[in-house]
Amino acid sequence: MKVLIVHAHPEPASFNAALKETAVATLTAQGHDVKVSDLYAMDFKAIPDADDFTAARKDPDLLQIDIEQEHQYELGTYPPDVATEQAKVEWCDLMIFNFPIWWFSMPAILKGWVERVMARGFAYGSGHKHAKGVFLGRKAMVCCTTGTSADTYASDGIEGDILHLLWPVNNGIFHYMGFTPLPE
Repeated sequence: MKVLIVHAHPEPASFNAALKETAVATLTAQGHDVKVSDLYAMDFKAIPDADDFTAARKDPDLLQIDIEQEHQYELGTYPPDVATEQAKVEWCDLMIFNFPIWWFSMPAILKGWVERVMARGFAYGSGHKHAKGVFLGRKAMVCCTTGTSADTYASDGIEGDILHLLWPVNNGIFHYMGFTPLPE
């Protein structure tokens, strides 16, 4: 199996980093091919903006990211950092998001990676969502840390059920693009 780990933690000595390294070692030892996108180490640009669109824009007077991404897809003019990450996504059978829960969500750098890499046209589009998603037959999963005890994120915990917090990732990102979220 080909596995892409998208890692989003700024500290190389963090528990998240240890989880990433353990996953790489374990999966590699089992014979799987593994690639890692360490977003902080890569200094990944997390903000989609006009600089992402180097070719003539569809609408030079109004920046609509989704419209320009679809146009960019048609032209094949993604910025090099986005094209590199898209090639990794196309390559993988399993994609793992590894991150800490911050403010009830993923770190901004990972959300920005999703916004720029999983672009309209490339990862989704009209008629290419959920059960007809671009990445049908592939799997995805979350590996995350919370920094607090498990009972905090239990169904009756003060922060709410962790599965509810992860719904936007599992359904709104993975399933939306056709990935099967694990575990299911």
